[in-house]
Amino acid sequence: MVAFSSILVKVSNQDSDTRYAAIKKKLPQNAVWSYFDKKAKDMLKRIESFNAEASNCPCEVYLSDSRNLDFLKKEIDLVITSPPYLNSYDYYLYHKHRMLWLGLDYRSAQEKEFGSRNKHSDNHEGIESYVDAVTASVSHISKNLKKNAHFCVIIGDAILKGEIIKMNAIFDEIFLKQGYTKTREIRFEQRKYTRTFTPNIKTKFKESYILIYRR
Repeated sequence: MVAFSSILVKVSNQDSDTRYAAIKKKLPQNAVWSYFDKKAKDMLKRIESFNAEASNCPCEVYLSDSRNLDFLKKEIDLVITSPPYLNSYDYYLYHKHRMLWLGLDYRSAQEKEFGSRNKHSDNHEGIESYVDAVTASVSHISKNLKKNAHFCVIIGDAILKGEIIKMNAIFDEIFLKQGYTKTREIRFEQRKYTRTFTPNIKTKFKESYILIYRR
């Protein structure tokens, strides 16, 4: 089921994983079976490889909202995360067909997702709702974070109401208010994405950041 869900966009009329629009595609004969066969075999190899490594490194995996982690009782040594990019993506939308195939409720994902274009472009939410969601997440995670542990965030600039929002400044404010010290920032341009999605902005290109804070 998972293998087939991974090829759904490729063999459907959905344009791509980042564009929810219907287009006509010319697929070769037996394309669905060919793509599925290749994907399933690749997944089997990866599962075997992962199992060989994971058997020596026991771990626990949780599916939960990071804004509510009261159930988590263990101490955290390191956090590495990439929150949703503000007003840049609709995760529920681009994975809608996959979720339906797997019997999952995309409407619930749509409602709970923060930072989406649906929230900020379609429903005109301001940046405050995004900042509140990130702040709540950081606050809950911090309750279990060890002293001097590091919190690493990968995030990119946003465009909201035609203005570029420098997300490194937004995240600095969130973390500094919660008692963190910033130890490093790495940045790189998103020039090609800015040209694709916002061609009217010629000189101000979005950047992405790797931001590292210490508790």
